[in-house]
Amino acid sequence: MDIIEQLNWRYATKIFDKTKKINKHDFEELLEAFRLSASSLGFQHYELLVVEDQQIREALLPCTWNQKQATDASHYLVFCTKNKLTEQDIDNHLLNISQTRNQSIDKVQPYGQRIRNFLKNKDERDIFEWLSNQVFIALGNLMTVCAVKNIDTCAIGGFEPEKYAEILGLKEKELTPVVCLAVGYRSEEDTYQAVNKVRKTMQNLVRFI
Repeated sequence: MDIIEQLNWRYATKIFDKTKKINKHDFEELLEAFRLSASSLGFQHYELLVVEDQQIREALLPCTWNQKQATDASHYLVFCTKNKLTEQDIDNHLLNISQTRNQSIDKVQPYGQRIRNFLKNKDERDIFEWLSNQVFIALGNLMTVCAVKNIDTCAIGGFEPEKYAEILGLKEKELTPVVCLAVGYRSEEDTYQAVNKVRKTMQNLVRFI
């Protein structure tokens, strides 16, 4: 499959076919692609919420600017960042490295110190922004994988985070919703699939120095 052809095929789907659902195998592959996404320092300090309850999706609709993708797509995903990064989080990350690579915890401690040096001059807001940016790496990776698999997507940044947090009970979990992704299959009624993709030229986007 030509990945450039697939990236030209994809678009921000406006109308999803409510009758078409992603099969279990394909959706599990999408979740694995999310799990394998790159993340700064390998932290993956975020969570993905798969909103399956249709009543909850309907409740989210008014605070998603009534964008029907939230209710009509096969699956609706909410990407959340954890609100804080603690010393225990760093220790847990080092332990995961140690166990995964079958290394002693002492061997990975120098990496832990580099992490702490990276974070020590950042205030809470800087750290939160850094953590939130990692979500978009995972989002982009997942959207590309969807395109390769002929699965349609629409990233949604137009929503009210505070109301999402209330409806989904995120404050108690110390999570903040950052961006959402509707995933499924386009409706034949969506006229946007037939229009030309608008992008800047390569000359306007890439500079060799």
